[in-house]
Amino acid sequence: MSWIVLIGFVICLVYSFYIAANGVQLLNKERHSRIDQLPDVSIVIPFRNEMNKLPGLLRSLSFLDYPNEKLEIILINDHSTDGWERLALDQFDLQLKTINCNGIGKKAALSEGIALATNEIIMQTDADCIVPSTWINSMLNALGNNDMVCGSVLFSNSKLQNLELFAYQGLGKSTLKLKAPIIANGANMAYRKTGFIEVGGFENNKNISSGDDVFLLRSFAKEKKRIVYLLSDSARVSTESERHFFSIIKQRIRWAGKTKSTSHIGTIAAGVILVLTNFYVCLYFILWLILDLTSEVADIVILIKFSIDGLFLFLAARQLKSYGPLLYLPIAIPLYSLYIVLIAFLCVFIRPEWKNRKIQI
Repeated sequence: MSWIVLIGFVICLVYSFYIAANGVQLLNKERHSRIDQLPDVSIVIPFRNEMNKLPGLLRSLSFLDYPNEKLEIILINDHSTDGWERLALDQFDLQLKTINCNGIGKKAALSEGIALATNEIIMQTDADCIVPSTWINSMLNALGNNDMVCGSVLFSNSKLQNLELFAYQGLGKSTLKLKAPIIANGANMAYRKTGFIEVGGFENNKNISSGDDVFLLRSFAKEKKRIVYLLSDSARVSTESERHFFSIIKQRIRWAGKTKSTSHIGTIAAGVILVLTNFYVCLYFILWLILDLTSEVADIVILIKFSIDGLFLFLAARQLKSYGPLLYLPIAIPLYSLYIVLIAFLCVFIRPEWKNRKIQI
C-alpha cells in the first residue's frame, strides 16, 4: 500500500501543480478594442444530416448586428442523406452559397468551403449551433491584428455537461497564454484565409476524421501565428448536448481521439497526467471500498486535487460569466475521475460512429 500511496502522491502533486499553473492564467480578463472598419466576412458551415438543425442556425445568423451585404455564408454539404435539399433557404434574408463536398469528412468540407470563400476573414461554426447577434463584432474585435480567435461554446440544455466544457475551454485559454495551446472548438473560430493557406490547412492530418479544430490550432501555433482565446459571452455559441448516456460516451471518445492522434508533446503530457491522476483516485477508492485500506497522505493529496479542480472551474466560470453549472461540483468532481478513466479505456478499443460513419482516430 505504501508504494501505491507514494506514486499516487507524486502523480497528484504534478497534476495539481499543472492545473494551478493554468488557473493562474485565468485570473485576469482580457480586453479588446473595437474595430474601426467593418470588413467583409465569409462564414463557413460544413454539415451532414442536419436538416432539423440548420434552420435554427440560419435564423440566428439573420439576426446578426452586422451588415448583411458584408457577409458571405457558405454551406458545404458533406454527403447528407436526410433530404436537406427540401429546406426553403430563401426564407432567410442571407447571402447564401451552397455546395456539395467532393471529398469526404468535415476537413474536406471546410477546405472546399474556404477555397470558395471570397473574403480574407473566415468564421467557422457548426450547423447544430446558435450564434448570438453580437457574434461577428465580438470575434472581429478580438481578431484585430491577430491571425486566429478561438471562441467559446456551451450547451444550452445541460449545466452538468457544461462543467466539462468549462474545463476544456479554461485549459484552452490558459495553455495558449502559456505558449502551449492544446485545445479549441471548431464550432466557434475565426481566422485569416491567408493564414489557413500558409499553414497548409488540414493537409498533414486529412486522414484523421476528428480534430479539425485542434490540428488547425496547432498548425497556426507551430508557424508562430498570433492566436487569442475569447471566452466572452458576447461571442459565445450555443448548441444542444447529447441526451443519452451512450451517445455522450461515443462523442467523448471522438473528442479524446484528438489527443490520441496528436504528436504534440504538451497535449500528450497533459493527457497522460490527467488519466494517471484520475486512475489513482479510482484505484484508491476501490482499495478503500473493498479492502478498507486508507492513508491520511492519500486523503490529503486527493482533497488537494479536488480543491484545485473546483477552483480552476470557478475561474473558468468567471471568465465565461456562467456560474450555474458550479452547483453540480460536489457530484461532478468525484465522478469525473471514473468518467475520465472509462473514456481513456474505451478510446483504446472502440472506433465510434459519427453521422453514420466510422471515425478514424
